[in-house]
Amino acid sequence: MKLSKPQEKTRVSFFLDKGLVSSLNSLVNTGEANSRSSALESVLRKHFSPQKKAVILAGGESSNLY
Repeated sequence: MKLSKPQEKTRVSFFLDKGLVSSLNSLVNTGEANSRSSALESVLRKHFSPQKKAVILAGGESSNLY
């Protein structure tokens, strides 16, 4: 993720499933994130960032593609 200048933060509050909180805690416990807040912010930034396109070239029979 591209680092940008620190921006003013806004406090929000919401409810999450226990499993999602456990996943956020795992990111913090393994050192992949500094906090649950930063982990969630990273996930949201990735979700809302422009989607990149890819082209897949494959050979073989054209049956059963779905």
